[in-house]
Amino acid sequence: MKSIDNNKIITAITIPGTHDAMALQGSIFGDIAICQAWSLADQLRAGIRYLDLRVKDNLEIVHGIVSQQTTFTQVLNTVQNFLNQYKTETVLIRVKPEGNHKNNVQVEVQKVIKSLLNIWVKSSVPNMGEARGKVILLQKNEFKLGIPTSGTDKSGDYKVCDYDKKSRKLKNI
Repeated sequence: MKSIDNNKIITAITIPGTHDAMALQGSIFGDIAICQAWSLADQLRAGIRYLDLRVKDNLEIVHGIVSQQTTFTQVLNTVQNFLNQYKTETVLIRVKPEGNHKNNVQVEVQKVIKSLLNIWVKSSVPNMGEARGKVILLQKNEFKLGIPTSGTDKSGDYKVCDYDKKSRKLKNI
């Protein structure tokens, strides 16, 4: 990201990301909950800069009912270690509240990040100069810290069989 102009807003940049970024663990039901093969550190080293996280109110990371044996705090520590090493980068994190107490997720996340300076919780969209070295939080459902993403979720049509057709469809969104 170091070659990206500081004045470019982050919404004008294509940012590679992973769905259920921490879904590395299976369960007694098999591997159905596994979405990723690489650890978070490996994903970041490979260029992933957008993380989709499912977080319960105890800050446990889950995929559905399956615990992923890690917490939001542990994820944040890994990301911050990466950003301390690569200060020209930024990492976007979408927190999707899960479980029976979804409204409590934001409160718990706020407790973790309250003393951290390198977390973007504003609803405004930063440019690269403002975003460098920071975690940028993205809103999802009950989670209202960071940049709103309402209107960006489009369900269905996940398969790309025809690049030109998919490209035309995306241009019309």
